[in-house]
Amino acid sequence: AITLLPLLGHAEDGVVSAAAKALAAAVDARPATASMTVGRLCGIYLDNFPSIIEAKKKKKSQEELLKEQFLGKKKAPADDAGAGGRDSPAKVRVRKGVCVALSRLSDPGLNVSLATEDTLRVLSLLA
Repeated sequence: AITLLPLLGHAEDGVVSAAAKALAAAVDARPATASMTVGRLCGIYLDNFPSIIEAKKKKKSQEELLKEQFLGKKKAPADDAGAGGRDSPAKVRVRKGVCVALSRLSDPGLNVSLATEDTLRVLSLLA
Protein backbone atom coordinates (compact mmCIF):
# COMPACT_ATOMS: atom_id res chain seq x y z
CA ALA A 1 0.00 0.00 0.00
CA ILE A 2 2.96 2.33 0.56
CA THR A 3 3.69 2.39 -3.17
CA LEU A 4 0.26 3.96 -3.73
CA LEU A 5 1.01 7.01 -1.58
CA PRO A 6 2.82 9.05 -4.28
CA LEU A 7 -0.20 8.63 -6.56
CA LEU A 8 -2.34 10.62 -4.11
CA GLY A 9 -0.71 13.78 -5.52
CA HIS A 10 -1.33 12.90 -9.18
CA ALA A 11 -2.75 15.61 -11.46
CA GLU A 12 -5.60 13.36 -12.68
CA ASP A 13 -8.50 12.99 -10.24
CA GLY A 14 -9.27 9.49 -11.53
CA VAL A 15 -5.78 8.28 -10.61
CA VAL A 16 -6.07 9.83 -7.14
CA SER A 17 -9.46 8.19 -6.61
CA ALA A 18 -8.20 4.80 -7.77
CA ALA A 19 -5.10 5.06 -5.54
CA ALA A 20 -7.24 5.99 -2.53
CA LYS A 21 -9.63 3.13 -3.23
CA ALA A 22 -6.75 0.65 -3.60
CA LEU A 23 -5.16 1.96 -0.39
CA ALA A 24 -8.43 1.47 1.49
CA ALA A 25 -8.76 -2.06 0.05
CA ALA A 26 -5.21 -2.87 1.16
CA VAL A 27 -5.91 -1.66 4.69
CA ASP A 28 -9.20 -3.58 4.64
CA ALA A 29 -7.26 -6.74 3.76
CA ARG A 30 -4.78 -6.07 6.60
CA PRO A 31 -6.61 -4.08 9.31
CA ALA A 32 -3.55 -4.16 11.59
CA THR A 33 -1.89 -1.65 9.24
CA ALA A 34 -4.63 0.98 9.69
CA SER A 35 -2.85 2.97 12.39
CA MET A 36 0.43 3.05 10.50
CA THR A 37 -1.34 4.08 7.30
CA VAL A 38 -3.22 6.91 8.99
CA GLY A 39 0.05 8.07 10.55
CA ARG A 40 1.76 8.14 7.17
CA LEU A 41 -1.17 9.98 5.58
CA CYS A 42 -1.10 12.60 8.34
CA GLY A 43 2.66 12.97 7.90
CA ILE A 44 2.31 13.44 4.15
CA TYR A 45 -0.43 16.02 4.70
CA LEU A 46 1.73 18.00 7.12
CA ASP A 47 4.81 17.77 4.88
CA ASN A 48 2.78 19.36 2.09
CA PHE A 49 1.33 22.18 4.15
CA PRO A 50 2.65 25.63 3.30
CA SER A 51 4.91 27.37 5.76
CA ILE A 52 3.28 30.27 7.55
CA ILE A 53 6.57 31.96 8.30
CA GLU A 54 7.28 34.70 5.80
CA ALA A 55 10.79 34.95 4.46
CA LYS A 56 12.48 38.01 5.89
CA LYS A 57 13.98 40.49 3.49
CA LYS A 58 17.57 41.26 4.31
CA LYS A 59 19.12 44.64 3.74
CA LYS A 60 21.37 44.93 0.73
CA SER A 61 24.93 46.07 1.06
CA GLN A 62 26.41 48.93 -0.97
CA GLU A 63 28.28 46.37 -3.09
CA GLU A 64 25.07 44.48 -3.92
CA LEU A 65 23.30 47.73 -4.84
CA LEU A 66 26.15 48.72 -7.17
CA LYS A 67 26.16 45.28 -8.81
CA GLU A 68 22.40 45.52 -9.38
CA GLN A 69 22.77 48.99 -10.85
CA PHE A 70 25.42 47.97 -13.39
CA LEU A 71 24.80 44.27 -13.90
CA GLY A 72 21.04 44.14 -13.45
CA LYS A 73 18.95 42.33 -10.90
CA LYS A 74 19.14 38.58 -10.57
CA LYS A 75 16.00 36.79 -11.66
CA ALA A 76 14.22 34.65 -9.08
CA PRO A 77 14.05 30.94 -9.89
CA ALA A 78 10.83 29.86 -11.58
CA ASP A 79 10.23 26.96 -9.17
CA ASP A 80 9.77 29.26 -6.15
CA ALA A 81 6.13 28.20 -5.61
CA GLY A 82 5.42 27.34 -2.01
CA ALA A 83 8.27 29.38 -0.55
CA GLY A 84 7.66 32.14 1.92
CA GLY A 85 4.30 30.85 3.08
CA ARG A 86 2.72 30.58 -0.36
CA ASP A 87 0.98 27.42 -1.48
CA SER A 88 1.87 25.49 -4.62
CA PRO A 89 -0.61 23.56 -6.79
CA ALA A 90 1.36 20.34 -6.24
CA LYS A 91 1.03 20.63 -2.46
CA VAL A 92 -2.69 21.33 -2.76
CA ARG A 93 -3.09 18.20 -4.92
CA VAL A 94 -1.25 16.05 -2.38
CA ARG A 95 -3.34 17.35 0.53
CA LYS A 96 -6.53 16.78 -1.48
CA GLY A 97 -5.39 13.23 -2.28
CA VAL A 98 -4.71 12.53 1.39
CA CYS A 99 -8.22 13.74 2.24
CA VAL A 100 -9.67 11.44 -0.42
CA ALA A 101 -7.71 8.50 1.05
CA LEU A 102 -8.86 9.30 4.59
CA SER A 103 -12.43 9.51 3.32
CA ARG A 104 -12.09 6.09 1.66
CA LEU A 105 -10.70 4.61 4.88
CA SER A 106 -13.79 5.79 6.75
CA ASP A 107 -16.14 3.87 4.42
CA PRO A 108 -18.53 1.86 6.66
CA GLY A 109 -18.37 -1.05 4.21
CA LEU A 110 -14.73 -1.68 5.08
CA ASN A 111 -13.45 -3.83 7.93
CA VAL A 112 -11.26 -0.94 9.15
CA SER A 113 -11.60 0.21 12.73
CA LEU A 114 -9.47 3.19 13.62
CA ALA A 115 -8.18 3.56 17.14
CA THR A 116 -9.25 6.60 19.14
CA GLU A 117 -5.76 8.13 18.77
CA ASP A 118 -5.94 7.79 14.99
CA THR A 119 -9.34 9.46 14.86
CA LEU A 120 -8.09 12.30 17.06
CA ARG A 121 -4.96 12.63 14.91
CA VAL A 122 -7.06 13.02 11.77
CA LEU A 123 -9.44 15.48 13.42
CA SER A 124 -6.61 17.63 14.78
CA LEU A 125 -4.90 17.55 11.40
CA LEU A 126 -7.94 18.85 9.54
CA ALA A 127 -9.04 21.34 12.18
